[in-house]
Amino acid sequence: MTEAYSGFALCYDALMSEVDYEAWTEGLMDAAARHGARPRTIADLACGTGNITNALAERGFEVIGVDVSQPMLSIAQDKAYEAHLKVRYLLQDIVTLKLHRPVDLLTMINDGINYLEGEVQLKSAFEHMAGALMPGGLLLLEFSTSYKLEHVLGNTTIAESDEEISMIWENAYDPAARTQTMRLTFFLRDEDQPALYERFAETHVQHAHEVQTLENFASPWFELVESLDSETMKRLEPASERALMIFRRR
Repeated sequence: MTEAYSGFALCYDALMSEVDYEAWTEGLMDAAARHGARPRTIADLACGTGNITNALAERGFEVIGVDVSQPMLSIAQDKAYEAHLKVRYLLQDIVTLKLHRPVDLLTMINDGINYLEGEVQLKSAFEHMAGALMPGGLLLLEFSTSYKLEHVLGNTTIAESDEEISMIWENAYDPAARTQTMRLTFFLRDEDQPALYERFAETHVQHAHEVQTLENFASPWFELVESLDSETMKRLEPASERALMIFRRR
């Protein structure tokens, strides 16, 4: 997965520019607070370019950002530095996660779990996340639902373009494997030569996970305390496109 994020890292924030990360972070922390969370230390897993991570740091938490992509982490570190935020970023795979000491709260937002495949990877991830979290601490797990991967993205093609970046996003859903393969092609404008665009092409594979399956794999280490539609923060419905599962460390 590291290679899959090399070129994407340069384009990610431009493509996600309409996302209100401040409101998203506020909603996540409100959900955690409803279950008694009063964290001092937080680790944001699969943190990407640090949008949620840095928003947490702005709220005064002691935050660690973890990702498997060095290009993503480099951008995250640059943004934290420019904002005068003290954030520690670590290059690690969630499947083998190991922090220096357990934290009070773990977050994994925006599809990190969708990149994990099968029982072995999922169980290893939950076991290592449990080791990185204080007993009684919460894990906030937010991801694309199987409904979204199969019925919304499905076999569609998405194209977007503006002056700085153009994208072609081709989706192919495999119902037997329950995977969504995303073939992404980007054209990013050269800052030094505005008439030229650099082309990046990447393939990402996401796995459709059911809430019950994730709960079962997590159960040796975590208790599920709530499942929500993460876009509405209300009850998770069969046609919800995004889910938030809140677990408590046993």
